Amino acid sequence: MVTKNAISIQFGRRVRERANGLAGGKIPLRPAEVRSRATVIGASQYTVQVSGNTIYLSHPDLLPLRNLQVVTPEFEQTEAITSAEIKSSVEKALQRFDIQDGDRAVALALRWELGPSYPLIRTLAEGLVGAMKEHADSGQPLVLVFDADIAKLMGNIIERELLPGAGIISIDGIDLKDFDFIDIGQELPDAKAVPVVIKSLIFRHSEHGRGHTHHQ
Repeated sequence: MVTKNAISIQFGRRVRERANGLAGGKIPLRPAEVRSRATVIGASQYTVQVSGNTIYLSHPDLLPLRNLQVVTPEFEQTEAITSAEIKSSVEKALQRFDIQDGDRAVALALRWELGPSYPLIRTLAEGLVGAMKEHADSGQPLVLVFDADIAKLMGNIIERELLPGAGIISIDGIDLKDFDFIDIGQELPDAKAVPVVIKSLIFRHSEHGRGHTHHQ
């Protein structure tokens, strides 16, 4: 529901009060599965990108996937980074969106500036697996999206060395942000890539009586 002047909270309360009055207070209140940190959602925009051709799919039947919430862990891009620091950054990012291991599939979007060095990629893999192991154990696929061309190397390390048999989708060449949602299509056989639909929310709110829009 879209309302003006950030009245959604008050409006929702009045609707609930009115409904409870009509139903004798028997209407249950249930938390939404996906919640936004804004009081008003104005609109959304869709874009389509094609991943790089250095992707890794542990099994083609994992695709397509739809409406994956994007989570963007942030950590210091330094060769001294540890797997514990990466694990902590992923856990904090999941907590921002009230996501608990295994309750639904998510896409971890990761910026990587340190190149394809095996020791560093292995450290990154250990941190990601440490944070997402319960998620994978629950049967959810591990969906990783990188800006740098390391997806295939990452997928190989995770499946062969850390989580054998897990469902792994590792793609690269895609730019994502918090509050994005994505659909990942089936692999394009000739291109060895996958199409990705990016759904970005546009938030509107009022500031000093004047509304403005910004993209998340």
